[in-house]
Parts: sequence; structure tokens; C-alpha cells
Amino acid sequence: MSTYDERIPNMIIPMSPALLEELSSSEKCVIDFINVHETKIPTLSINEIAEQTYTSSSTVSRAIQKAGFSGIAQLKFKISEPQQRNTPLAHEILAKCYRESVETIQHLSVSDIRKVVQAIQKSPRIFVFAKGLSTYCGMEFCHYLEILGYHAILVDDSVLLLNIKQRIQPTDLAIFLTLQNTSSEIAIAASQCQKVGTPIVVCCGKKDTVLYDLADWYFLVYTEKVIDDSYYPFFSRLPLSIFTRILIEFLYHATTSQPQPNRPKHSLSVR
Repeated sequence: MSTYDERIPNMIIPMSPALLEELSSSEKCVIDFINVHETKIPTLSINEIAEQTYTSSSTVSRAIQKAGFSGIAQLKFKISEPQQRNTPLAHEILAKCYRESVETIQHLSVSDIRKVVQAIQKSPRIFVFAKGLSTYCGMEFCHYLEILGYHAILVDDSVLLLNIKQRIQPTDLAIFLTLQNTSSEIAIAASQCQKVGTPIVVCCGKKDTVLYDLADWYFLVYTEKVIDDSYYPFFSRLPLSIFTRILIEFLYHATTSQPQPNRPKHSLSVR
């Protein structure tokens, strides 16, 4: 048969053998109630606990004191302390997501978004360049382009990035998704695209990058750290997703509002 401690792990008042010997049956009933309804205790008065356990307020007070607390106030404080400690952290995490969304949207130029949409509509092929975790944003973006009937090509392989001039044409469109532009292959690929004469769209979390001087349209997004590792910090890709989501929806409405030429119903991933 399971003991009380096994049935309710991490109890606010552990039911040790020594405590069980001290408690009367009524006091044990009070402790059982507190452990089972721990989250409710901060909102209950000592009289309400007594009513719920069919005991008296003095019995509740004695039981709490035998459990090692000075009184009901100290017990409530101990139960509430983890929630109070975690609340600022929760607010900061949510605030970071909010800042990323608001700052990114505020920096986006609607007129430039419309120009990129027109460029996508005119291009026989859209090359999407990304590395690392940003590749997942690129994959999703290409998938949406595929649904809309555009020929999307995801390029994330280092060898192909360094030799993209052999594949891309001036009539194509190059879209780069990168947060920090820490990959030299991305910069080299953009430079090759410019030499070929391919229009370049860049979505990046930094302004002072090589890509800024190479881009025909440069969209600056705002990102914050998700994991602040001392060796290699990880930044949120949420801004990249916001950018591609906005671009896709603009493109969707532009595409469905006017006749479009037949396009291949598939996307390619160049690796």
C-alpha cells in the first residue's frame, strides 16, 4: 500500500514518522488538507481551513505549528514564495517576445514589402539563403511560396553558397535570412549574386554587416537572446518568422487578386 508521501510528492509539509506521532487525528486531517490543496491555502483564512476540515481554528493553528511554522502567515508565505520569485522572470520572457514583435514590425517598410512582393511575382525562381537555425525559417518560407505556386529554392549548403554564381541568374531573386550574419558563406553568396546582377533582399538582425551594402532591400529586425550561453549565445528566430509571415501574406493577397502565369507546384532544396 502506498504511503501518503508516495501519493503526493513534494508536499509543502512532509509527513515524517516523527510528525505523524505528534499529530492527533484531527490535526493530521488538517495537514492532509493543506498538502492536497496547497495552491489554495494562500487564499484561505484559518477559519475557512477549519470549516473545510471539520475542525476548529485552534486545531488548524496547532497543526501548523507542529509542522514547524510559526503560524498560518508563515505557511502562506512559503507556499507563495516560488510564485513570487518566478513572476518577474515570466514577465521578462513575455516582454522579450513582445519587444521582438513590436520592434520588428515598426522597422519594416510597407512600401519596400510591396516592392519585394512585385519582385517575387516577376521572378521565375526565388533563391532563399539561410544557415544554421535560420534554415528552418527558410524551409517554412519556401513551403509557403510553394503553396502559392512559386519556384522556391532553399540554399543552406556551404559548398553551394560559395558557388552560387554557377546556378543563379539575373532574372532570379535572392532572399537572405540571417540574424547576425556570422556565416562568411552567406556574405560570399550575396556578393556573387550582386556580381551576377540578381536582385537581393536581406532580412537581418544587424545593420552593420556586409549584406547591408549588397542588398537592394534591407529589412532590419529586432532579436534578443533565448539562451545566453557564454561560448555561443542563441538568438530568437521569431523576427525572421514575423518578416516571412508578413511577406507571404502580402504576396498571397497580391497573387490571388490578379491572374498569375502557370508556375511549378513544387519547391526545391539545393544541398
